[in-house]
This record gives sequence, structure tokens and C-alpha cells, in this order.
Amino acid sequence: MTEKELKAFSSVLTLAKMSLSTMVKTDDDKIKVSGLYDEWTEGNHAVGEIYTAKNQVWECFQAYDNSTYPDINPENPAWNTFNRPLHGKTKDTAMP
Repeated sequence: MTEKELKAFSSVLTLAKMSLSTMVKTDDDKIKVSGLYDEWTEGNHAVGEIYTAKNQVWECFQAYDNSTYPDINPENPAWNTFNRPLHGKTKDTAMP
């Protein structure tokens, strides 16, 4: 891949990520484009934020800050108090 092609690919990826919140509305669609969402990291998380963790796509439904609540992480049961896994309605988007 040439430097110009790499830059173009990076631009397309950036544009796609910028469009996620306005163009992708349903859980099915969010799962279909899951590769565009960032992996969850510790930090301040807002309601509606989408990220991936544990091979799933998640949505924050209750805001939290890991500097105040360090135990909220994908490996802790408290995770489900603040985040919900997205569930598809089609065979292609069904998640475990």
C-alpha cells in the first residue's frame, strides 16, 4: 500500500467513525459496524457511549468515571450495572 493509499484509508476510517452516532441507530447496525468502535478503556464514560469488550459491543447506560469507581471494568460484575450488551435481531447479528 502506498503512503497516499494509507492516508486515504485512514481518512475514510476517520470519516466512518465520525458518522457513527448520526447514521447508525439500531443495535443490529451497531453490531454490523462493530469494527469501527474503540475497545473499552478506563476513563470517564458518558451515557450512550459505545465500545467493545469481551468480544461484544456495549453501550453505557449509566455514566461513570473509573477514577472514582475503579472496579467498573468488563471483568467485574459491577460492569453490567453501567453497561448493556447490544443484541441483534437477525441471525447475522445475534450475540452470545
